Amino acid sequence: VIEQRTDAVMVPGRAVAELQGIFRVFVVGEDNTIEIRTVELGPEVANLRIIESGLEAGERVAIEGLLRLRNGAAVKPTVVDIATLGADAGTKAGG
Repeated sequence: VIEQRTDAVMVPGRAVAELQGIFRVFVVGEDNTIEIRTVELGPEVANLRIIESGLEAGERVAIEGLLRLRNGAAVKPTVVDIATLGADAGTKAGG
């Protein structure tokens, strides 16, 4: 074990989009609209990325359809549980 962290915020790797060296996630708000947010990434652990800053524990992120998502876009999310579906889970945002 090189490092152990408690209370780390983690998302599936496929929830993170990169454009010109800037990493972003698509946060699904309480009103089911998208907010594109810049994040600082930490290490990758079993197909999950640690988010150092830019995302809080409990916030939902989209894992599918990222290319179609825009700030303020309304989505119909389907929540999937990482614990039961494996590390490739998250929130599927359909619009």
